[in-house]
Amino acid sequence: MFSFQMVLSLRSPGIQGISDPAEAVSKAFEANSLLASLVFNNTRRFGAFAALSMHNASKAAEELRRTVEDLGFLGGLIYDYQQGPNNSTLFYDGPDYDAFWKTVTELGVPVYLHPRVNIPAIFDLLYKDAPWLGGAAQEFTTTLSNHVLRLCANGVFDRFPTAQVAVGHMGERLPSDFYRIDGTFDRWKTTVGLPMKRKLSDYWQSNIHQTSSTYFSTPLFRFHRELLGIGRILFSLGRLSLRINCPGKRVGGQSLCLTSVRSSLGFTLSTLGGAVVKSAIIVLPELSSIPTPSLLGVGLLCN
Repeated sequence: MFSFQMVLSLRSPGIQGISDPAEAVSKAFEANSLLASLVFNNTRRFGAFAALSMHNASKAAEELRRTVEDLGFLGGLIYDYQQGPNNSTLFYDGPDYDAFWKTVTELGVPVYLHPRVNIPAIFDLLYKDAPWLGGAAQEFTTTLSNHVLRLCANGVFDRFPTAQVAVGHMGERLPSDFYRIDGTFDRWKTTVGLPMKRKLSDYWQSNIHQTSSTYFSTPLFRFHRELLGIGRILFSLGRLSLRINCPGKRVGGQSLCLTSVRSSLGFTLSTLGGAVVKSAIIVLPELSSIPTPSLLGVGLLCN
């Protein structure tokens, strides 16, 4: 019998799709208050990630603090960059966002970075003549992985060494390219003054967790387990309406490949569950007060 601990949030692009700063702040406050009223009715089944307007770091920090301290939220979920007026885009790696990351570390909660559809100016430039590359095929990973690289390269995790970020879809392909990126960045540290103090791969061991994807691949999972260790990976499902065609339990419209996951890890299922639960509690401390969730319960935590 499976138990559930699902973390609810706004759908993409969320508040990041609102260009007007004042409207974005207002809508985030409204959405979080409404979500809190729903979650409070069943806190043993549901948790919540805060929607945040990222136009201004101090206001984002203020809303994150309100939702965590007053509403009991587990962290924040941000849909990649914040779109602004006149097709502008805001990323969160510069010193002007230090107030936000300072609050994240003070609260001890994670920030989940999730892909979004690009604004038309970017989408048309890159995908107008090949729209089939949009979305999950290429667009989501390309855009969000660039943002994650910016956070690392521009020193966010050096300035805030306890900040925790979660990234879905097996790390948006970045771990698969650690060797190339680390080698390139090592050269740039001496030639162009790259701010980061450690290797990209190091941040995956201290500041970044990743979740698996609805599109589960056993060989890919084995590679990431060997590269990162099980403690940095959370099992997750993004869309319960999308079926995985393999033997296993079924939840909603999705068949869960528990046998495949178990064989991929090389552990018994009970050991696997304990390992993933421990990792989940590190990321989301509020879970420590909840009876140990099942594998599926953890799987639904972060996506």
